[in-house]
Amino acid sequence: MRLLADESLEARIVEYLRNQGHDVLSIAENVPAVTDTAVLELANREQRILLTNDKDFGELAFRQGKAGVGIVLIRMQSESLDLKISRVAYLLESRGASLTGSFAVVSENQVRIRPLNPEVEFSRKRSALQISISEMLQTLIQAKGFQQEAIGTQLDALLGPLQPDTLAGQEIRIFHQWRHPDASTTDKIEVTIGPDPKWAPIVTISATGSEIKSFVVSGSVSEAMPQIRQFIIQCLEKTP
Repeated sequence: MRLLADESLEARIVEYLRNQGHDVLSIAENVPAVTDTAVLELANREQRILLTNDKDFGELAFRQGKAGVGIVLIRMQSESLDLKISRVAYLLESRGASLTGSFAVVSENQVRIRPLNPEVEFSRKRSALQISISEMLQTLIQAKGFQQEAIGTQLDALLGPLQPDTLAGQEIRIFHQWRHPDASTTDKIEVTIGPDPKWAPIVTISATGSEIKSFVVSGSVSEAMPQIRQFIIQCLEKTP
């Protein structure tokens, strides 16, 4: 893994990581006394994940918008270097694939990871939800024996403070319209996927004969889908 060791990181950790085969560039060895902003710029330029003991990088990443490729902040009460090394090694081995684009905090007994760019994470989840829900709707409606008359997806610009200059701040509308085999009327279900104030996706479902319900997807898409599926099944059962 390509890593950048901040000047605050102990030399023994750098040595250990190199011995484990990681490509580690050291600030202390190459550009000592450089500013924190310059460290992040170097991490971006070299496409390296930053390892640091300095919590100021969290301020730079989130409040000032100077995010790097990925940041690992080591926050431990213990002075034991052996413990620090073991915790960093555990993080890289078990969660290494999650570190790019993320801010990770590792302590004696836990690891916390959050996206450096919530808009990008929202867009990723929104796309995954769109695919999963669209495929699920088509399968469930066909299983009911309904005759699908219209299927569509629409991207709508959001109004308000969340709207950026990119597609990230837009909500997706998914709709399916169908006709019952023994009825002349049509029913429909509409699903919108948009961001909450913290950029967690909100899935809102409305269907003929059912109440409107929303789901906030704060965790993974796979964790949220069973609840969404169950509600959609209930909606289909209530249609006349």
